Amino acid sequence: MMHIDNLIDIKYKNIKSIIDYIRFKKNCTKKEISDSLKLSFATVSNMINLLMSKDLISKTTVDNSRSVGRNPKNFNFKPDRFCIITIDLHLDEYLSICQVDLARKILARETYEIGCYNDIGQFIQKVKNIYKNFVISTNIDADSIIGFGIIIKGIYDNQTDCMISSENKIFIGQPLRKLLGEALEKFVIVENDANIAALFSAISSGIRDLMYVYLGEGLGFSVISGGNILRGTSGYSPEIDHIPMGRIKVKCPYCGNDNCLSTDLSQNGFLTKYYKSDFLYKKTYKFEWEEYIKQIRLGDAHAIDVANENAIILGKSLAIATCITWPSKIIIGGIPQELYLIMKPVIENQINSRKPFGDNINLCFDPNWQDTIAKGAAEIIYLNWLPDL
Repeated sequence: MMHIDNLIDIKYKNIKSIIDYIRFKKNCTKKEISDSLKLSFATVSNMINLLMSKDLISKTTVDNSRSVGRNPKNFNFKPDRFCIITIDLHLDEYLSICQVDLARKILARETYEIGCYNDIGQFIQKVKNIYKNFVISTNIDADSIIGFGIIIKGIYDNQTDCMISSENKIFIGQPLRKLLGEALEKFVIVENDANIAALFSAISSGIRDLMYVYLGEGLGFSVISGGNILRGTSGYSPEIDHIPMGRIKVKCPYCGNDNCLSTDLSQNGFLTKYYKSDFLYKKTYKFEWEEYIKQIRLGDAHAIDVANENAIILGKSLAIATCITWPSKIIIGGIPQELYLIMKPVIENQINSRKPFGDNINLCFDPNWQDTIAKGAAEIIYLNWLPDL
């Protein structure tokens, strides 16, 4: 029995390795695949034929009329044969849903205002209804969906399969993956937004050690070490939200302490400092935020002072993280580029002035952080996908 299971595992592994190889390549030959993957030509030929029978690969014949012998065949992956759905739950009161093909191309995206819910069952039903409407409006074949990547803000415990930390109280203690899997009737993975962005940034760039910082309604942070998400006890990834280096003396609604980083570095933290008035942590102030960014663009001195103050706070925090994890790259997403460009030199100075040795860290900006998160969630599903052939 074990022998049969091993043979099945080898078959799936070979199929997936061939898909991985031709996924972003054009006009591959069987010999090229065989040589590159160290698989026998017969194995590659059988696997290619199987993939063609499932319409995952197309074949073209190269005109070789000037040479003697058979015309070679080129094979190309068909990334739109299957797709992945990503559901972004990390924004308060809004849900973004995307269709992503197997070559990381976003085919469709819709955003829905969902409001606040006090009951997890009603929330799950709302997500299910949105998914059904999305499938209809985009004409997706539900059978082509291989899984759902669910993007959350907070900590999901994969050992207990429950949400243990979230700004959305109805999520806490809930087996979100199980509930959504049952509702959507597909394979589901739940992962933190910053972890997803960091992992995709590492995969797409080939950089194995980096940090990703998300500045938005909250403060997201993730570390990639050796190509993997850095995790500790129970699979928890690093968080910097509650490091006591903030300056706004407001009690954190989650840990109950003062001076948490997220209090200063969230959008509402910027607004509290700019308008010199308290902005409730859980509420979104779209108009005020747009006005603040407008003043940044106009070069308003007070708006820039607020940006510089928060850049110093973030820079000192990242200096600590850098000395512990030694990333080769730090990426910041979630904020407009104009704000990032003001903060960038201040953050870099704080980090590099505290590095005793090694190359200086140069910050990078992610202008397409929403795409990064969606593609990252899809990539996690793809990495866990074994074609059922």
